[in-house]
Amino acid sequence: MNTPIDQAIDAVLEPIEGVKPPESGMPYATHKGVLELVPGMRMNCYRLNTGQAVIDEDGLRAFLDFLGIDATPARKPKTTTPA
Repeated sequence: MNTPIDQAIDAVLEPIEGVKPPESGMPYATHKGVLELVPGMRMNCYRLNTGQAVIDEDGLRAFLDFLGIDATPARKPKTTTPA
């Protein structure tokens, strides 16, 4: 996919030297960079070996907070087991 956000991420990515695929077969980062969509607001971003772009959760939460969007994860209600 070549969306504007993909283009912005690709513009800041650099290859990660010496990265080795995990034995588990899980996706892993091959490139990393710092995305600055708003001056002074930096988010770590990565490109996985699968081609997927990923933005660091903390950076994304800070950006959404800046936009006035609540990014607090929903908590599942506690369930109790009947006695």
